[in-house]
Amino acid sequence: LDVMAKVLGAADRLSKPVVAIFLGATEALYEGHNVHGTFSLEEAAKKAVELCTGKAPEMGYSDDEIKAMVAEKVAALRPEQKYVRGLFSGGTFTEEGMIYYTQHNKGVQLNSNLNTKYSTQIPDHDVSVGHCILDLGAEDFTAEAPHPVFDPILKLKRLKKEIADPTVAVVTMDFIMGPGVAADPVTPFANECKALKEAGSNLIFISNVCGSLEDPQDTLAAEKMLADAGVIVTRSNYESTKLASAFLAALEGRG
Repeated sequence: LDVMAKVLGAADRLSKPVVAIFLGATEALYEGHNVHGTFSLEEAAKKAVELCTGKAPEMGYSDDEIKAMVAEKVAALRPEQKYVRGLFSGGTFTEEGMIYYTQHNKGVQLNSNLNTKYSTQIPDHDVSVGHCILDLGAEDFTAEAPHPVFDPILKLKRLKKEIADPTVAVVTMDFIMGPGVAADPVTPFANECKALKEAGSNLIFISNVCGSLEDPQDTLAAEKMLADAGVIVTRSNYESTKLASAFLAALEGRG
């Protein structure tokens, strides 16, 4: 709270517009401050673009598109396929996802390797339980392998574990582009998803690529590779979570 107060206090003294995002914050935090308060990373980015250009960008699937997609894909699942699994590369996207699930899937138990107010901590980080959101960049995982942003081997190993679980219906993944991270973070995962698609699997994969057109990896090519492998590609972590949350609600609704 002290750090947030200092940041907001500094923003109050600026003449340039400031967009603020503190994950988990409420409107009360921003009251009385000279900032455009936002509540997700996507909202912050869209507000920044709007302030620069005068128009907020359109992005993401519409509610009707999500409803139709969820209905079609859930109908193809087997009865034992009940759970959503989130494979996150780091804590920021993990927390943003947890906040959304908590707000939009009330009464549903969310599990994680993390000990947070949004979830129940699983006894063994290596064994997912129920709807499970994993921060693969946390110390319990990185004690075993390099951080997944720099080396995909840890996340790929966990993906294979989730794929082998007959109770899994949906898997979400994020991929981080940029200088200094993995040179090709996407191809091994696209290959796994493509092989499953060609084998007739009904597993649902959702993914977003966090990167720019100027990153050393080819962001657009990575998104196309995932889409060609049958992955539902979104434009942000927020959109991935929004879509996965709708699937989670539908899975819970099946009883």
